[in-house]
Amino acid sequence: MNDRKHIGKSSKKLNAPVPQLKSEMDAPYFELSDCIVKRIKETRLRFIMQANTGMIELYWSDSSIAQQPVAQLQWYINGDNHEV
Repeated sequence: MNDRKHIGKSSKKLNAPVPQLKSEMDAPYFELSDCIVKRIKETRLRFIMQANTGMIELYWSDSSIAQQPVAQLQWYINGDNHEV
């Protein structure tokens, strides 16, 4: 059986370490890993919800602008950032 703890060709200059097998890892590692994965998923979901909310607000603001008479929208056409 090969007892090397590195991958690739054997070299005295450089050895790439091999991660431990799952069966050799302790429970705290898996608890930490699960916690990190959970936080990433929660952050992704929060980001998606915020982006969707922002898009909905943009659509609503654009539709309210589109309902204004053209004379009142001169500031919008000129690029001024004032609200109607």
